Amino acid sequence: MEKIRYKFEFNRRKVLNKNDEAPIELRLTYKRKKLYLSSGFYIKENQWNDTKSEVNANLKNFKQVNTFLWNLKNRIENFELEFSQSGKDFNLDLIKEFGSI
Repeated sequence: MEKIRYKFEFNRRKVLNKNDEAPIELRLTYKRKKLYLSSGFYIKENQWNDTKSEVNANLKNFKQVNTFLWNLKNRIENFELEFSQSGKDFNLDLIKEFGSI
């Protein structure tokens, strides 16, 4: 089975809200198809480290946010692993159905 590729993205639509913040999303790529999952976090541009794809120290609770983001990714990776071991066909729609990720 082909593996999902994961990457956190900040402000992929290049639009800021009224607080000059934009969302952090997790991009999943599988067989050339993409799925974007919201993390629920909105931050300012100077609070994002694009090289490391994580929140930087300009955000007061950056460690907690980064921990949440990595836990989100790990939960999806675990779902992917469990599903691949079942031998069933996999697609990104299954991630959407996974529910409260």
